[in-house]
Amino acid sequence: MILVVCCCNFLGIHNVSGMGFIEFTEMDGITYVYHIDKETLKKTPSWDGNIKNLPLSMEQAVNIGKKWAANKIKDKQDVLTLKEISLTNICRTGIKNRWVYEISFESKNKNSDYSTTYMAVFFLDGTIIEPKKIKTNTKK
Repeated sequence: MILVVCCCNFLGIHNVSGMGFIEFTEMDGITYVYHIDKETLKKTPSWDGNIKNLPLSMEQAVNIGKKWAANKIKDKQDVLTLKEISLTNICRTGIKNRWVYEISFESKNKNSDYSTTYMAVFFLDGTIIEPKKIKTNTKK
């Protein structure tokens, strides 16, 4: 398993009027935005980048993310597979050393070739940032 540690410029994290957000678009054109406001961010644990001081272990993070994704699955017979884990520094907000986990899971049904990706985003205290759907594909 690979742990990716990123800064905000890499993964589509933006800052608008003191609010950061992460944008995630699926292949079918559905876009999700994870809003991160400064007041909430201030209350989260800081992390200096030293893996020994990480407030929420990777194992704990995967468990939180998997539980969140499992609740989103429509067909409970789907199988969840871990796709990617990253720790992302929420910079450009004026608050230093604040990070989020971004953990992607693939949900696939044994009877189908199609899969769905679920991306859990949460602070280092385990607080989930619920995504907001902002755009859907209009193809017919």
